[in-house]
Amino acid sequence: MKKFRNCTGAMIILAVIALGSVSAQDREPSADNTRKENDPAGEKDERRGWGVIPVAIPFYMPETSFGIGFSFLLYNRDDAGINENKPDELSLYGAYTLNNQVSVGISADLYLHGIDYRATGAAEFSRYPDRFWGAGPDTEEDGDEKFTSLITTVRGAFLFRLADRFYLGPYYRFLYDVMEKREDGGLLLAERVPGADGTVLSGFGLEAAYDSRDSVFYPKRGIYADIKGLVYRSELGNEYNFSKMELDLRFFQRLYGDLVLAFHLVTDISGGTVPLQAMSRLGGEIMLRGYFQGRYRDRNYAAFQTEMRFPVFWRFAGAVFCGVGQVAPVPGELFENELKIAFGGGLRFIADRDEHISIRLDVGVDREMNPNFYFMIKEAF
Repeated sequence: MKKFRNCTGAMIILAVIALGSVSAQDREPSADNTRKENDPAGEKDERRGWGVIPVAIPFYMPETSFGIGFSFLLYNRDDAGINENKPDELSLYGAYTLNNQVSVGISADLYLHGIDYRATGAAEFSRYPDRFWGAGPDTEEDGDEKFTSLITTVRGAFLFRLADRFYLGPYYRFLYDVMEKREDGGLLLAERVPGADGTVLSGFGLEAAYDSRDSVFYPKRGIYADIKGLVYRSELGNEYNFSKMELDLRFFQRLYGDLVLAFHLVTDISGGTVPLQAMSRLGGEIMLRGYFQGRYRDRNYAAFQTEMRFPVFWRFAGAVFCGVGQVAPVPGELFENELKIAFGGGLRFIADRDEHISIRLDVGVDREMNPNFYFMIKEAF
């Protein structure tokens, strides 16, 4: 079993407490705050309009090691209360890690004309040193090679509300990848993998979304479902022709108070010549925590996880989780090989009590009982 990597729990807890101590909810009580406590309707009025959550905080993931990230999140609840549980969000973010990974970006999720239309999008640039073990579910642990990519991504959708909480509309995704470094003697330098020398992706298709969650930051009940179908063709500027179907399905059920049971299913099915940059990657800080993101990658991917979230005391809460998943070259082989299993738990500190925005420290363990740590803002899903 590998040793625990950089276990600095005490430092992390101190950083979390320091962040919470400057939260707006810890300010001295005012007349307005007193009125909110005695008048629920007044509290709702106070929450409407624009709010801002600036965050600069250290983080840790096995893919990045330690890093410093910042996020400047603006959110808005409409004055009419039409979209009470789904605030508009505009976020500027960036990060730098000890692995010399750099990323900056901006994202938006906006409801227009009341809730008749929804516009989402993001633009990001990153320099990302990464590792590649090859494609498939059975790659060797010691067979990885290092590479560094300069990646520019842009995505966007404009969705129309066709029914209550159901949206449908066009979706576009663009990626430009320049391979800055590749390891001598590896598969990538020999260009034995599509996209090994960098590539351009330009995909167009449809997105359908349904969202009945009671909150985007800490859902206690409801369903979130998002499905995208994208076509990447040379006519759109692609080097490779392929298609993708992506499903993200989440279900939340409040059992009692803040005790919540959550389920999460993700599938990614592809056909055609899929380059490295568009392959599905198993692991990461959201799904199958415990596996290095990209430890296994291929054209097709399916994973399922469940998580129990519960209060502990004061602003602290906890979670336990377990998931299974697999990658494969064709969809029919996703369940033929031994499934990858990950499980673990974590601690949360609620930095913003009104929106229930938390900072989390998770420990995920893979099938070989190797632990990985994740110190992030917001819940995993």
